[in-house]
Amino acid sequence: GSSLLVGVPEPGIDQVIAEVERVRGLVRSSRVLLGEEARMEALPAAGRFRYLHFAAHARFRGDNPLFSGLK
Repeated sequence: GSSLLVGVPEPGIDQVIAEVERVRGLVRSSRVLLGEEARMEALPAAGRFRYLHFAAHARFRGDNPLFSGLK
């Protein structure tokens, strides 16, 4: 099956693009969303992926982990 690779470069995580490119080299049939393309609206609402890889900052809520997520 196909895979979805998502990368959101930001200050402090300078290797996002390189990371996504390395994973792309290992995973065939990949759809890649990088930078401005990596918006919530661009993510499929449903689908099946062999691999799903996000390279981005995350936010952890220790008081309520269910509200944790990607930035």
